[in-house]
Amino acid sequence: MKQKFPHIKFTLILLGFISNQLVSAQTVGDLISEVDTNSLDLFLNEFSGEVSTTVNNTPVTIRNRVSQSSQGNDLAADYLVERFNSFGNLVVNDSPYSGGGRNVVATQVGQTNPDDIYIICGHYDSVADYCADDNATSTSAILEIARILSQYCIDNTIIYALWDEEERGLIGSRNYANNAANNDDNILGVINMDMIGYDKDQNDDVAIQTRNIANSQGLVNGITNVLNTHSSLIGLTPNVVNPGIEASDHSSFWDQNYSAIALSEAATFSDLTPYYHTSNDRVSTLDLPYFHKISKLGMGIIATLAGLVDSNSCSLSITDNVLEDISIYPNPFFNVINVSLNEVNNSSIQVTNVVGQVIMQQDLRNKTTQINLQDLSKGLYFIKVSSNNKTLSKKIIKE
Repeated sequence: MKQKFPHIKFTLILLGFISNQLVSAQTVGDLISEVDTNSLDLFLNEFSGEVSTTVNNTPVTIRNRVSQSSQGNDLAADYLVERFNSFGNLVVNDSPYSGGGRNVVATQVGQTNPDDIYIICGHYDSVADYCADDNATSTSAILEIARILSQYCIDNTIIYALWDEEERGLIGSRNYANNAANNDDNILGVINMDMIGYDKDQNDDVAIQTRNIANSQGLVNGITNVLNTHSSLIGLTPNVVNPGIEASDHSSFWDQNYSAIALSEAATFSDLTPYYHTSNDRVSTLDLPYFHKISKLGMGIIATLAGLVDSNSCSLSITDNVLEDISIYPNPFFNVINVSLNEVNNSSIQVTNVVGQVIMQQDLRNKTTQINLQDLSKGLYFIKVSSNNKTLSKKIIKE
């Protein structure tokens, strides 16, 4: 069965330019260094229900992410959709599928090779309350990677995918992988992350689960190269497991003869956190520096696969969705920023911080509107203007 939300036809993507929307990256090492441990920890605490957060401007606590047994799982998916949308430059699909599950998939279209696809993914559902390691850790890492990399120009298309119903039998990822194969999607590699926050042996190694399927060994070689090249930034050693386990979402892609691997804390089930699949799997039990290291490894891998474009600016938006004839000034600003556009029908503005939290949002009723942001601390924010189903996202800096 086809997904209710069809795959994006990348050949229809406009690879044009909009000034000041994105910036050019220097090196993969620079992107690894941009991974913010405070941002990672905030995502982790919010998504595992240790602290409250906001979804649709409403205070909520995401304590339970058990598929189809409570409203918590839908709340978790809503959170993911909202965070991905807040980053800008991503095409976000909230993707229900037959049976009641709901994948959340965000696409960053490559400028040079839009049909060459790499996926970084993990499951977001759980079997009990909290479940920080399984798998809020990987979900948080993927959000942080998307938050950073979405602001840069890339050669190849990257899909940030968060699967539902992994705990019920890899249902969400199987649905996606089957449809991808039916659509003949050119997926060149899948990096699955599952449980990355508990280093039982305290030896700073990362399990790389692989099999001799498609070119999965090629992915392993690439990961090893990232670890060797950026050893001082990441600080992990590889532990290659071949044949690797099939009990996670990478297996759905192996079944369709796609190249895939899994990154995990565990080479075998005996290496997992002792709180596995219980509500005692809390943030307080995790090795956060280890979690940070694997998150940085994920960034290094996917940034390498994406290929960084040396360009001052670019647009990764679908042609019909680009909002033009708009001015946002001054930038940098002190207290007030102005938004000017030609039409104000169905127009709104949203300001978010660097971890995707909505700072303010309001409707626009005049062609030029002054937005008072004097209460914000100095630093980087993102502004998103929407009008008649078109959007523009832009970095703004408060001085």
